[in-house]
Amino acid sequence: MRKTPTGAVLLLLAVALTACTPANSGPTGDTSELALQPASDEEGGDQAQLAGILHREGGCTYVELEDGGLVIPVFQEGDAAWGEDGLLVGDADPVKAGDEVEFGGGYFGGSFDETMTVPDGCRVLEADLFTVAGAS
Repeated sequence: MRKTPTGAVLLLLAVALTACTPANSGPTGDTSELALQPASDEEGGDQAQLAGILHREGGCTYVELEDGGLVIPVFQEGDAAWGEDGLLVGDADPVKAGDEVEFGGGYFGGSFDETMTVPDGCRVLEADLFTVAGAS
């Protein structure tokens, strides 16, 4: 009877498990204080830039601009989450509330639509909306 080395069995198991894992599953964590829109395969523009101080308070994640204006970043589902180290957006380094942040994307007029998941804390803010295409 031929014996299979344990290392070879473990390597085959690791390869099999890796093949079953999505290549880019995005950050995991708490999304309850994030405005989210359904993920899209369409290439989003990042012509505009949102830069300011990140806040996480009142049940909402928002950015305060240099002039004091407020902007709610709207992330695609699966692209952002609050983790132990801060806000995770795509593959970028985590940022914490109080940090200066920059997001690429675009401003959009109007209000939240029915396809978005929006925390109650964001619905009561007088703020512009910004679709996030990426973090820098």
